[in-house]
Amino acid sequence: QLNISMTSADDCVPCPPGSSCGTGAPEPPPCSPGTVAPDASMGTCAKCAAGTYQQEPGQLACNPCKQGSFCPEAASAPLPCKEGSYSTATNLTSAAECTPTDEGFYAPTGSTHQTACSPGTVAPNASMGACYRCAAGSFQDEPGQLACKPCTPGAYCAEGAAAALPCKEGSYQNATMLQLNLSMTSADDCVPCPPGASCGTGAAAPTPCSPGTVAPDASMGACNLCTAGTYQDKPGQLSCKPCEAGSFCPAAASAPLPCKEGSYSQSTNRTSAAECTPPTEGPFAPTGSTQQTACSPGTVAPNTSMGACAKCAAGMYQDEAGRLECRPCEGGSYCGAGAAA
Repeated sequence: QLNISMTSADDCVPCPPGSSCGTGAPEPPPCSPGTVAPDASMGTCAKCAAGTYQQEPGQLACNPCKQGSFCPEAASAPLPCKEGSYSTATNLTSAAECTPTDEGFYAPTGSTHQTACSPGTVAPNASMGACYRCAAGSFQDEPGQLACKPCTPGAYCAEGAAAALPCKEGSYQNATMLQLNLSMTSADDCVPCPPGASCGTGAAAPTPCSPGTVAPDASMGACNLCTAGTYQDKPGQLSCKPCEAGSFCPAAASAPLPCKEGSYSQSTNRTSAAECTPPTEGPFAPTGSTQQTACSPGTVAPNTSMGACAKCAAGMYQDEAGRLECRPCEGGSYCGAGAAA
């Protein structure tokens, strides 16, 4: 700058830190990225040691490598651990020093830790950069797993399912698809429940209605109880039957119950024993009667609601049917028990 000539080595200036000055250098060039000059008067810049880096020119020191990366000698930037591996250290020198992921975990490029696969995905192998989605027809409801589970009976599983979703009430598992080894992947694959059966949520197969219940329509989640005055004695039926004469049928009856002795019924819609009709004085009605019957000669029914007639006692008789009391035996005659004359 002063236009003065250098006349000896003493006129040469020491190279500043951060630069290198080779023989005959007209000026100090800064160290390139990946190299440093920590001291003055350096003829060449020093390479950053493996496990460190320097991305800026003209620097005095190298930086520790970053987590999730490795730094070979003279690195000008950290190089990310490849997918399927990770690192929390800051001194790795090669990709081989990154830690491979465990089975059930994954690590994308440059990861500082491994991450458990989320439900619906799995990692069957080590060193995986991403988890696999469960195939349609399978599911996985837990994190960090190696394999998917088969879809449960009565449920469907779309691709990537984190749970087996049950067929809704009134539908059940498609048996045809099962026989063909095809997976159910949506609610549309579930089959409507047939009449005469019920299908609760997640049904693997229809359940025939039990006696005393019916399912008149398809897609029923529960069978209907037979109403009072009707019954159904068979399973898997669509409708209830009218109660029978001489009987009564409470709600959900699987068989007609007979009117008790001393009562009867001609109707087919009785709902309780109290609705059966008691016989009048003179007739009787055994269990399950459809009508009252007059007592035969030799017997009487002095009261209502009798299930059988009483025999006339010895010394008494009754020669007419349907009577309330016996007559005394007439003079010059004898009358055994139950005498009709």
